[in-house]
Amino acid sequence: MEEIENQQQQEKTQLLKGKTETSSLMEEDFLSVGYDKKYVILTYNQYLSKVSGGFGKLQAIGLLAIFLLKFVGQLVHMNIGFLKMMPEFLCQFPGAESQQVCSVKQFCDNEAYLIKEGITVSVNQTSSFSLANMVTKFDLYCSNKLQFMLFGGCMIFGHFLFLIFFSHLIDTKGRKNIILVGLFVCSGVLGIMMFIPGFDMFIYLMYACLIVLGVASGLLNLQGWIYIIEFIPKKYQAGAIIISNSGKGVALIVGAMFFLQFSKNQFWLFFLNIIFAFMTIYLIVKYIPESPKYFYMMKKYRKAREILEELGQKYQGRTIKAIFKDEAKDQNIEIDETYMESFQTEDNYTTRHEIQAIETQSKILREGYGVFDRTNFLKAFKGDKEFRMNTIGIIFCHAFSSFSFSLFTYLLPNLKGNIFLNGFLIGSFEVLAYCFSGLMMKLLGLRCQILLCYVISFFSAVLYSVFDFQGPSQLTNAILLALLMFGVAANMNSTLYAAYQCCPQELAATFFVIQSFITQFLVAFSPIIAEYNPGIVVFAFIVITFACFTVSYFIQYKNM
Repeated sequence: MEEIENQQQQEKTQLLKGKTETSSLMEEDFLSVGYDKKYVILTYNQYLSKVSGGFGKLQAIGLLAIFLLKFVGQLVHMNIGFLKMMPEFLCQFPGAESQQVCSVKQFCDNEAYLIKEGITVSVNQTSSFSLANMVTKFDLYCSNKLQFMLFGGCMIFGHFLFLIFFSHLIDTKGRKNIILVGLFVCSGVLGIMMFIPGFDMFIYLMYACLIVLGVASGLLNLQGWIYIIEFIPKKYQAGAIIISNSGKGVALIVGAMFFLQFSKNQFWLFFLNIIFAFMTIYLIVKYIPESPKYFYMMKKYRKAREILEELGQKYQGRTIKAIFKDEAKDQNIEIDETYMESFQTEDNYTTRHEIQAIETQSKILREGYGVFDRTNFLKAFKGDKEFRMNTIGIIFCHAFSSFSFSLFTYLLPNLKGNIFLNGFLIGSFEVLAYCFSGLMMKLLGLRCQILLCYVISFFSAVLYSVFDFQGPSQLTNAILLALLMFGVAANMNSTLYAAYQCCPQELAATFFVIQSFITQFLVAFSPIIAEYNPGIVVFAFIVITFACFTVSYFIQYKNM
């Protein structure tokens, strides 16, 4: 008996070889993770797969949270078109016996930005197109275009501030804390916007609030996505992208239906946004812990394992204990590589080919990394030609797709037809586009799916341009516009997923931050361009779509 105990002690000592007092591994860890002489040593993704199992409560909560974060962050932004929409006017012209419906061009002095002398103007409050929005609040009827540009421009500027100054916070302060701060900031700013007086001087306070809301929106949309996606196994992440993006489409649908059916006052839209923000706060606080991958990337392996063990106990009904493979390597622990064989036969979660792929894909990374890992990203960009070409091509296509989508959203008040019908169909087709692109990814592969989406976008734009020239009915106009936006939304989703497929997994988050920065730079021009001729905008869109089709053809897609 003493000989057996001595042998076991020697084996344990060998496993703990290289361990120091500051090691994150404790002796009791090894006593509880193995079965006899075999120890479960996994990568992070393998551990997460074991904890989450198939699609269950954890994945459902994660997908709901990722949808709500996008919805809360985009509800105001997607409905800027309604918030800056001109109401219907009634004018009393000199010599006229009664009021008549009139337009801004008829009663505004474009040089003085004032109502022409002798004309009495009032808002037709009985019209469904007369909303209590930014325009009526601050009497911007004859204002210059700059003031309208700033409503969308301030939010985009807020996105820029987020990317420059705040995008690193989830690496230094933790995922969950930053997302909760973003939700509280979003709610607080919306509360202020609800009660801002309608005097001219307070419009600058409204602009400031929109900038802060843009920062909070960036936290919720980009950082929130990173936070939640780290709980979702890789095989469900394509669906998570679709559900997250659908939050934008649903936000536009809700806005159109809200102003048409429930209230014409923007006050209650802001209040609705606050309600959903607190619903999201409750969901995260009660059901979603700090991301274990945050601790894993910071090399706080013990804390990461504790969270994963708690998740396994909570959602699988069993405690799953293991050691991270990188953790074992960092501590110079000698590993019996036959653990792969036992891992494959135990639960059949990962094949040997997949394990090798995970290991070879990680060749760039060996030190701790975070969301914005500039050093390793630049190393890959300079040293890997394929990665460099993919980066340029994907960012080009995604940036112009996002720019086009933002542009047509801001164009809503200037497009022909019923703005409520246009908004509702665009939002509906956007959601369908995300589902369509996800389905086509599986049926055709990513390359063919992206090319097909650009074809749809191109011909939809051509048809929209032709039929708009012939003056179609409101429904026809709305359907053609929705088809154009269908292709744009599908392109956005496809190029977002292409980024995930075409770069090392460890650099995916960094890729998204850089892609978002460049995209936001281009999108920043959309509120400006939206105030000009829609016909020229559509023609330019057709040209850009053809260019994106050509560029996307040469991107090298992996795992197809």
